[in-house]
Amino acid sequence: CAEFVEALAELPINLTFYPLRNSYDIWERTYETMPETVEVMLYMGREGLEEFLRTRNNFYDYIIVSRVHNMEFFRSVMEKDSNILGNARLIYDAEAVSAPREILYRQLQGETLSEDTQATMISDELALAHNCHKVITVSEAESELYAKKGITNTTVLGHKLASTPTPALFGERKDILFIGALRDDNSPNVDSILWFVNDVLPLI
Repeated sequence: CAEFVEALAELPINLTFYPLRNSYDIWERTYETMPETVEVMLYMGREGLEEFLRTRNNFYDYIIVSRVHNMEFFRSVMEKDSNILGNARLIYDAEAVSAPREILYRQLQGETLSEDTQATMISDELALAHNCHKVITVSEAESELYAKKGITNTTVLGHKLASTPTPALFGERKDILFIGALRDDNSPNVDSILWFVNDVLPLI
């Protein structure tokens, strides 16, 4: 997200960052991670979004909403007032489609989900992209999921890191580096760490 904002901040535009969660912060710390040209709306959060959009009606050309939980809340605000976006075009930064992961996790926990339930979970999530000017996905596979639901206005914006290993041979190396967010105890990243530590590391 930070890199996304930094890239946008390089354009000749007015840019506002509105955090829905964790909107209470110290200004000095905020601008340690944000370009100084970005307007950051602290101390407003979810409860302040509706009024903020009304006061800025027709101010923005584009509104970008990132991630499922934010779009779910954003749409609940839109449902109260169909004109709240004004003339702004809505862009949905969908990131990874989370429903298939949720289905797999619940199945691994022993829960039985019917095919209809699974299809509904996926459809409900993909439906968040309806009527958006553009949908940003992280891979071609995600884009194809949307295409199957008739949503073809997608753009793939993935990221990767180039491997630059040192000349050291495998036998000369030590320790393990894991790169990934560990925010949610039920996330695939946390699950993979637990699996590796419990099942793989003892064998190594």
